[in-house]
Amino acid sequence: MMKKTLFLPLLVALSLNTAFAYTEVGLHPSSSYTASGTAMGGAVASLPAHPSNLWVNPGGLAYQTGILFYAAPHDEVTGYDEEIRDRIFMASYAGFAGGTVGAAFILRQQKDQTFLQDGGSFPVDINEPAFLVSYGRKATGSLGVGLSAIGYQHRADKDAIDGDPAFGITAGVLYRTEYLHKGRTPIDLRCGFAVANAGPRFDLGEGEADLPLNLRTGFSARWEKERGTEVTGAADLYVLYRDIGSGSDFDRWGGGVGVEAKMNGVVAVRAGYRWDDDYRPDDWTYGFGVGNEVYEHVGGMIEYAHAPGEGDFADHIGLRLYWIP
Repeated sequence: MMKKTLFLPLLVALSLNTAFAYTEVGLHPSSSYTASGTAMGGAVASLPAHPSNLWVNPGGLAYQTGILFYAAPHDEVTGYDEEIRDRIFMASYAGFAGGTVGAAFILRQQKDQTFLQDGGSFPVDINEPAFLVSYGRKATGSLGVGLSAIGYQHRADKDAIDGDPAFGITAGVLYRTEYLHKGRTPIDLRCGFAVANAGPRFDLGEGEADLPLNLRTGFSARWEKERGTEVTGAADLYVLYRDIGSGSDFDRWGGGVGVEAKMNGVVAVRAGYRWDDDYRPDDWTYGFGVGNEVYEHVGGMIEYAHAPGEGDFADHIGLRLYWIP
């Protein structure tokens, strides 16, 4: 959720006993915060009715039916440090005020991290809770629009990196249409665009910080043979605009591509590739899901992903539950 500057360059700057001029904390576009999205290279901006809609593109909520729940209570982040974990919970319900309403809680916990100050080294615990409330609905038969309100705080037991509450919004649209390949094979085409983490600068201990404002777009296509048996391909591109002071800019690009094949709603196989100018290493991703419907239109899936982490490959495990009327 929160980029590596939280506990590496940021803390080094503090060790020099100078107030840092610029940093950013909050939900980062290189992470989908779901096992299925991570396995597909993070290419989720154009996926409708997906758990990541709340923080990536709330326009996708417009296409949900029924109830969706996702939980990853002990998600790995770094691949090598067991003391850094994400805890992710989301739920959304279609049928509220003509659209879909959702809420999410994402917590990054960093225990016993090294804090450098005044030439000394001290252990520090950092908690980063993020709360989201979202709403999406169809503006037309083919266009979904949505909005998410974000609350975030960087909390630490050292005043130098203990931040004030911060707020932001994410707005997105998702366009969806059907194409008949060779006049007989229906293919569901989607295109999404979102402006994420728009909000004011806030105090972070001895300096100031921003939520990582970014623009994100994505395209995906799905071919469905029958319900539960389908193939989806997706691609995302995002840019983070940076004004780091003194007239200097540092814009950063990233994105990913991915593919998913589902068989009878029981098994899903996923693979992708993710890249970013300055965050995690560029590399391949993969994963799978196993589930079933307990009753008709009521079911779930346990999902797994293996992807680059902050230092080494990380394993992600989550549980998705749904009810489709």
